[in-house]
Amino acid sequence: MRLIAVDPGAVDRARRRKPTIPTVGAYGIELRDEPHLEHRLDVR
Repeated sequence: MRLIAVDPGAVDRARRRKPTIPTVGAYGIELRDEPHLEHRLDVR
């Protein structure tokens, strides 16, 4: 997996529509930004 982009504030914006999204995740990490990951398959 590779990190290809980060959307700053994406979770904050989503929380406005769905307030049940927690503000803190595992290990006390704040949930604010959304990472975009890519997993390329080696097709031969």
